[in-house]
Amino acid sequence: MDNMKIFKTDPDKSDAIKLQDELSDILYERFGGDGRNSFQDWVKNDNRYVFVVIEKDNEAIGCGAIRPMSNDIAELKRMYTKYQRLGIGKKVLTALENEAHKIGYKRIWLETRVANSEACSFYVKNGYKKIENFGKYKGRENAVCFEKILPKSEIQIKRTNSNDIDFKNLIKSLDNELSETYGEEQTKYNKFNKVEEIETVVLAYQNDTPIGCGCIRKYDNDTIEIKRMFVQNDYRRKGVSKLVLKELESWAIEIGYKKAILETGIYQINAKGLYSNNGYKQIDNFGQYIGIQTSICMMKNLIK
Repeated sequence: MDNMKIFKTDPDKSDAIKLQDELSDILYERFGGDGRNSFQDWVKNDNRYVFVVIEKDNEAIGCGAIRPMSNDIAELKRMYTKYQRLGIGKKVLTALENEAHKIGYKRIWLETRVANSEACSFYVKNGYKKIENFGKYKGRENAVCFEKILPKSEIQIKRTNSNDIDFKNLIKSLDNELSETYGEEQTKYNKFNKVEEIETVVLAYQNDTPIGCGCIRKYDNDTIEIKRMFVQNDYRRKGVSKLVLKELESWAIEIGYKKAILETGIYQINAKGLYSNNGYKQIDNFGQYIGIQTSICMMKNLIK
């Protein structure tokens, strides 16, 4: 069952409600309780609470959620798959674990019924270990609790080119963000940001998810221009942009360049801070940016 799509949503949306109702009916029939009372304190507009639905051919076929127990611990709730043995539960669990990583949780706890042998086996196979019952489950002989310590998630860097679909998708997100920030002013920059046929592109990944990018292109025989630096919003302030920048600089040095120049916008405060902190100095606007008041240009000597 390929081409499944998983997305975040609210638990009170129609597809999410339908799946939860199916789960509750099954739990009540098998174990005499539907689990609804354990999922009453959901908080909207708080990114520590995550509910996901997975669908195939516009049919919702599974769901799951995490919510905070503390700053470090998320509780896994409402795990359900409509069809068995198709890898749906694994996909939902992996998505929630990835979201937990992004939020900053270090552990995931959960409770299921002792009699629910399929669920117990599923969690054990996916790295969960039995722990003492927590919270309201203490003293309940029909409940069993599990924990998974989330591994520290490393960021992977890949060298590629502008034909890479992950790069194309990331710069679409970048262009959308710039349009929201600068409005019509951004349209005059579009012709400067074309990066077709670029062989020097760097991508950043976390848990196989593309989260950041950048590229370099020749400006003159000694100088490269850094372009299309971007990190997805959920992964900012975690050092991703610095890793991409350093990889681009290393690549430039390897192929014989001595200087790096770049342009950023006056409202890109974080970007300017990144470049300043990594040795870039503001210079007069160069090339196509001469006379554009919303542009800031910077330069760094790569060879000292």
